Amino acid sequence: MSIPVKIEADADPVIRGMANRLRLSLKTSSLASGIIKRVGLRSITDNRTLTLTIRNGEIAISSGISPPTDIFFSGDLSNLSATVRPEKIWRSPILALRLNRLLTQTLPDWMDCAEYFWARSNEIPELSNGLAVICEDDHQRMILGEGNSAIELHGSKQTLQQAFSGSRPISVLVAMGLLKFRGSMRDLAYLSNLGQRVMLGDGHG
Repeated sequence: MSIPVKIEADADPVIRGMANRLRLSLKTSSLASGIIKRVGLRSITDNRTLTLTIRNGEIAISSGISPPTDIFFSGDLSNLSATVRPEKIWRSPILALRLNRLLTQTLPDWMDCAEYFWARSNEIPELSNGLAVICEDDHQRMILGEGNSAIELHGSKQTLQQAFSGSRPISVLVAMGLLKFRGSMRDLAYLSNLGQRVMLGDGHG
């Protein structure tokens, strides 16, 4: 059973992205129970900092650095695929190693993320009963749900992975031109809503 990752319902996108990064990693990795530690994360692209509080079998993510902090990592907090660098690991070297694996573990590919994404589609009854996805890198096509849907998403492997893992809002990716969408604005709104639910996790964390 994976460790729950807790965030506030109104948490900003960077905190949501980090929570999702940990949830994805915890599907195949774990942290030992009974650990009570605070882990600081520093951004190398701006002045943002986060704290991971590990306590009672949960990881809670909050903005800023909460003292006392046992371990620090630095990296690009806005990019789930970016590597991180551990600092001050002498205080808890074993935990630092485990967390480093979680924070640098290869994420599932876009097709695995898409299957997990669509498994939650029943949470939004208004959503179309099918979605066609086309990867522009290799032209691979994937049908989610029923195959007669008029809704389509086109994008690169990386962008599709970000969209279906909840790492970045689908509507934003479409607005930026990183994803191509075919369907109604109503369909896009429901699809984006589902992406936000995946981002927040079960019960907002």
